[in-house]
Amino acid sequence: MEIRIGAEAEFARGRVERRSLLGRHIAIFRRADGSLAASEASCRHQNADLTAGTCEGDIVTCPRHGWRYNMVTGECLTESWARLRTFRIWAADGDVFLDTTPL
Repeated sequence: MEIRIGAEAEFARGRVERRSLLGRHIAIFRRADGSLAASEASCRHQNADLTAGTCEGDIVTCPRHGWRYNMVTGECLTESWARLRTFRIWAADGDVFLDTTPL
């Protein structure tokens, strides 16, 4: 299912924003090149909110114990088993849309 999650202007480069959709917490990330990425927003270690972590390039570091995630691929750089589910996301006519089915 495709859902409008906000206006493009709400998503600044280099920041991770959190949205709650259908009972899921989704992290929305605008990359340095302007493209968007979306993944689960909770760290696999102890479910800390990744949107409260630090962001460097495509990598977000969990604020609780420092686990690192590639926000584009969902890959956990700390533990290979801890991959996040990712979602298709795109912008059109100033709005941002998300497909709620994980990739």
